[in-house]
Amino acid sequence: LVQVSNSVLINQTIDDGLGDLQNGLKIRYSLKNGSELVWKSQDIFDDTCFVNIDPTKARNNTWSSATCSDSEIASAKFSFHGTAIYIYFITAASSCLLPSGSIATTDCEFRVDGQVVGNYAQTPTSDVFEYNTLVYANNSLSDALHTFAIRAKRNSFLIFDYAQYTFVHSPVSWSLFF
Repeated sequence: LVQVSNSVLINQTIDDGLGDLQNGLKIRYSLKNGSELVWKSQDIFDDTCFVNIDPTKARNNTWSSATCSDSEIASAKFSFHGTAIYIYFITAASSCLLPSGSIATTDCEFRVDGQVVGNYAQTPTSDVFEYNTLVYANNSLSDALHTFAIRAKRNSFLIFDYAQYTFVHSPVSWSLFF
């Protein structure tokens, strides 16, 4: 008797707007004052810097952005079952200004299962948006259900495009008899 079982690692995308097409789960974005969205989709842009974002360079032509003031904190959370997670942003151009008039600096932290596991900070120096920017990677997670959170710090600006996670797929095993 010989038993054979193959496991393969598969990458799955979680789009900022469409969510996880594998399991149907959506990203949960924080609200301001209980009802107004802090995060805005590409359809609700009122900041002049969005005019320069090329939708064809964003995953599924979508992105979600958050502008945080002194008193606001923005977060985005989602769950996934896997062994690795990768977070991708569109990084802002120096022409993006916060309501205060200062350059839109990206500053945020990342949490896995409630624990801070990393951060990303960037002040734009170019007038060009950068697409598919890997801002966080972790390929050493246990093969389990995890909750991931992006938390913007005060006076920051984020453009979240998508996440990608890796999960172990174990197809049916079979036995051979000789």
